[in-house]
Amino acid sequence: MDHKFEMYKMYVGTAEKVSERRQSSNKFFLLLNSTIIGLKSWMNCNWINYLLGIMLSILWFFNIVSFQKLNRAKFQVIHEMEIELPYAPFKKEEELYNNDQRWDFSAIEKWIPVVFCVVYLIKWCN
Repeated sequence: MDHKFEMYKMYVGTAEKVSERRQSSNKFFLLLNSTIIGLKSWMNCNWINYLLGIMLSILWFFNIVSFQKLNRAKFQVIHEMEIELPYAPFKKEEELYNNDQRWDFSAIEKWIPVVFCVVYLIKWCN
């Protein structure tokens, strides 16, 4: 049982690392979009900025989706591992979260690059 618990702790750590990488990735894309918006004020090629911003926002969106799928898979494995443990905290947390009828964080998170895309498109068309 000790080795299973150690494997569980190690695997939970990998899920935490994915969340940290996801956060870093979001900060990176937010910084890039902020930079593009800042550069627009002194560059004459506005359409290049808008096109670049749209492309980065699309990449950001798919990056979020990729992290979402990876996290979902990791937590399915964690739930399977918890079957053999005396208590399943992540399974319980998921049940409580879902019963509270909250929006999935990824659903909210995916709107950020969509909003950037819309802003770039509106600015490009004006």
